[in-house]
Amino acid sequence: MPKLTVIILTRNEERNLNACLESLRDLGDEIIVLDSSSEDRTCDIAKSCGARVFEAPPSVQGFGQRRRYAVMKAKNDVVLHLDADERLSAEGVAELKQAVAAMERTTVIALPRLTYLFGTPMRHSGWFPDFKLRVYDRRHTNFSKALVHEDVELKDDSKVVRLEWPILHYSYPTLEDFYRKQASYPLLWGEEKAARGRRVMLWTIPFRALFFFFRTYFLKLGFLDGRAGLWLAIANMGYAASKFLSLYQLSNGVPARPVRSRRKDQ
Repeated sequence: MPKLTVIILTRNEERNLNACLESLRDLGDEIIVLDSSSEDRTCDIAKSCGARVFEAPPSVQGFGQRRRYAVMKAKNDVVLHLDADERLSAEGVAELKQAVAAMERTTVIALPRLTYLFGTPMRHSGWFPDFKLRVYDRRHTNFSKALVHEDVELKDDSKVVRLEWPILHYSYPTLEDFYRKQASYPLLWGEEKAARGRRVMLWTIPFRALFFFFRTYFLKLGFLDGRAGLWLAIANMGYAASKFLSLYQLSNGVPARPVRSRRKDQ
C-alpha cells in the first residue's frame, strides 16, 4: 500500500478536531494540519495527536490555495483531504485502505459524504451522496486554486474510483454553526466569479433564489428529509440571493473588503 498523508485545514476547530483525528488512527502514515490563525486549542490538540502543524501564510488565500500549499508539505505523494468536522467510520477506513492499495498514479478516489443538519442525516436535498474527490497522487493532479468550493482537477487520463462508505460530515450541529460557516462563502464566490468576468442582472436575483428552493425541495427530493429538508430549501434561497448580490456588487465596482487609506505623510 502506498504511504498516505492526510491533510486537514483548520481554524478554531478544537471542538471537532480530536474526533476527526481519532477516526484516522489506523489510516494515514502522516497527518498534516494547516491552520489559519486559530485562537483556541486547535494546534495543541493536533500536536498532541501526532500531527505535523503548519500555519497558512497570509499570502495563501482561499481554500484551494491552502490545500495546494499543504500538499507541498507532505512527505508522501498520495494524499487524502478531510475537514475537521468530518469523520471516517471503521468500515470507511477499511474500504479506503483497500482502494489506496490498488490505486495507480492516475487514480482519483471519490468518497460519498453524508452531512448532518442539526442532528438529522440529510439523505436527499442534493446533499447525498455528494461524492467528493479526496484522494489522489500529487504527481498526477492537485486541487484547483478556487477561493471556495474547490475541487480536484481531473485530467484526461484520470481514473475516478467511487467508494461506498461515506464521510460523516458534522458541519451544522446548531443554527449558529450553520450561519457562521455560510457567512463567508457568498463573498468568496462573488469575488471569484467577478474576477472571471461573470455578471448578473439585479432583477434576476429573486428568481434565481426561488429556483434554489424549487431545486432543493422538489427536484432534489428535499421533502423526504422532513422538516430539515424544508428548512434547508428556505435557507438555500437566502444563500443564493447573497452570493448573486455579492457578484452584482463586485462586478459593479463595489470593493469586497475595506480599502486602507494611505497616510498623509506618504
